[in-house]
Amino acid sequence: MLQWMKKFYLYYAIRLLRIKGSDEKIARGFSLGMIVNFFPTFGFGVLISPVFARIFGGNPIAGLIGGASLTFFWAFLFYLNFSVGNFILNINAPLQTYDELDETLIHTINPGTSFFVGAMINCIFFGGAIYLILYFFLKRYRVIYFERIKIAIGKLNFIRRKK
Repeated sequence: MLQWMKKFYLYYAIRLLRIKGSDEKIARGFSLGMIVNFFPTFGFGVLISPVFARIFGGNPIAGLIGGASLTFFWAFLFYLNFSVGNFILNINAPLQTYDELDETLIHTINPGTSFFVGAMINCIFFGGAIYLILYFFLKRYRVIYFERIKIAIGKLNFIRRKK
């Protein structure tokens, strides 16, 4: 299983380097496609992510890759949303006295509030972090990658001319 996931991520990392377009649009598309996974899309996240990336000016192919990158971790992401939301809203599960029951029930009646708050914070934090990391990564390594391709093509043309 881990070998398959390693091949999956390596394949899409190479595809991400090969996408034509500006580094900024690719990074924006990937991060916007990735943050769709923080919300319950019921299996349609991979289809929604390129549309979402396109609407906000990102690369739709990078959005598709970003949307597919976290599909295996949706359970962890939902747990992270609840945890962050509960931490921000300061919801404590154990009760000390009967008087605290009313206050706790107010917060636990609508668990969607903590999920939504956590999802929004995670989207802003992880989306921004992935955008910055990927932008600087593409700025640095995409040039090296294309230089290697040009050198390889040049060698092929030299071999063809020689014969």
